[in-house]
Amino acid sequence: MAIISYAQNFEDVMLWRALQHVERGFYIDVGAQSPDVDSVTRTFSDAGWSGINVEPHPTYHAQLVERRPRDINLRCALGDSRGVATIHLVGATGLSTLDTAIADRHKGIGHPIEQIEVAVETLSTVWARHVPVGQAVHFLKIDVEGFEARVLRGHDWRRHRPWVVVVESTLPNSQEETHSEWEPQMTGAHYDFVYADGLNRYYLAQEMSMLRGAFRYPPNVHDDFVMAPLASARQELAQTRVSLSDAEAGLDLLRAQLAQTEVRLKSELDNERDCRTQVESRLASEAARASGLEAALRGSQDQLALCESSLASKNAQLGQLSEHRDELLRDLAHGAQALDEKARQLDVMSVALEESRARELETGSRAAAAEASLLVARNDVGRLGNELAALYRSRSWRLTAPARFVGRLWRRKRT
Repeated sequence: MAIISYAQNFEDVMLWRALQHVERGFYIDVGAQSPDVDSVTRTFSDAGWSGINVEPHPTYHAQLVERRPRDINLRCALGDSRGVATIHLVGATGLSTLDTAIADRHKGIGHPIEQIEVAVETLSTVWARHVPVGQAVHFLKIDVEGFEARVLRGHDWRRHRPWVVVVESTLPNSQEETHSEWEPQMTGAHYDFVYADGLNRYYLAQEMSMLRGAFRYPPNVHDDFVMAPLASARQELAQTRVSLSDAEAGLDLLRAQLAQTEVRLKSELDNERDCRTQVESRLASEAARASGLEAALRGSQDQLALCESSLASKNAQLGQLSEHRDELLRDLAHGAQALDEKARQLDVMSVALEESRARELETGSRAAAAEASLLVARNDVGRLGNELAALYRSRSWRLTAPARFVGRLWRRKRT
């Protein structure tokens, strides 16, 4: 199975080629920096290895504590003796160093520099304190930005022998080699130089010479490895494909839901159309009915106008009849007065007749004259009665009957 290389110069590929047969091995990483970026040990940690990470930079040490819970993570620097030193932190980089001259060069090209005090231990002390008794250290990696010679001097190579030692062997950010000042110490401790990659030199303990063949060639296609950025890109691509597959499944579901929605909407639309047709039919019927009602209303209005006109005419006629009634009433009153007068005259004449009868004996001619006058009066009374009866039978009298009734009611109301 392909491994993922996180190291900046394929150091983990070379070490894996030599040590992949070791299960749950042990390492020491001096100048570990990030637990993931440019890490020589990340591949081994993922494979179940553990070890010791030495990192004085507080930010990177905190990351190691979080990401490497199986490891021993020491926030200190290593040198040739124990003590306290000033470390120059070069921003968020792996260039932090105890070497003041190197720090000044970084500062000269614009890097921000922060100085803090840090404890300094020796590699031999760290080994004695933290490597379990009988535990082999399968590789030691040292990258301390120009302080490598002092770290190597602070170790007891006779007692504590890592199988493979990888040491950065150029000045920081250059190809200028620096191994001449400390390589004799390695060869004197019975370590053989086996490989250089342009940045580091690899040394193999002579007692582990059976691994020498693993360092014959640089990393190549036969090592079956993938660089971390490519692996990350592939993982993102795989996740994207999964997300795309999920999205396509979701899209298929949405399409099915859309199809169902379209069927439902079509059914609802058909129902709406039927309902609309029914409503339009009802509206047309109601419109026709309204038109008929409007026509009937107009007819009724015309009839009302005619009625109002007829009523006005009737009112005029009623006015005329009222005037005629008033005249008839006046005539009737006059007739009644005349009748009363005639009746009084008749009474007077009756009285006179009685008196004349009483005086008949006195004179016959005067009695005949009185009888003649009485006959005339009776004729006048009969004539007036006939005229009054004719008046009661007349059309004018009948037409004015309501007016007379209203008049009586009005007079009663007043009384």
